[in-house]
Amino acid sequence: MSATPRSARRAAVPLAALLSAAALGVASPAHAAGLSATADCSSSGGGHFVCAATVSGGTAPYTFAWTPITNAAITHGANGQVALGLCTVKRQSALSLTVTDSTGATTTTTGGLDCSAIAP
Repeated sequence: MSATPRSARRAAVPLAALLSAAALGVASPAHAAGLSATADCSSSGGGHFVCAATVSGGTAPYTFAWTPITNAAITHGANGQVALGLCTVKRQSALSLTVTDSTGATTTTTGGLDCSAIAP
């Protein structure tokens, strides 16, 4: 019988299995889910808008990049989860959102709104 205590021998088996899985490139469940995002935009009245990002999947932390597409100018939060800005009243406005997770995976989506002069 070896001098290794029984508990140490039992712990070595799961460790060896984990090392084998890592060597074969098996992904852990935390990295298996796909990254997706939505951009919820609305007019806050007076030619102003707010857009908020919702992210699912991927691996936190996330980075955000908002880009105006039409009739929009970002005033705050161009690189945050919430973007604020100005829009052309009585016109449709749109913004693009790109989200990148900590592994470098990216997803891009678009948020749109009807710009209002009156607060909802």
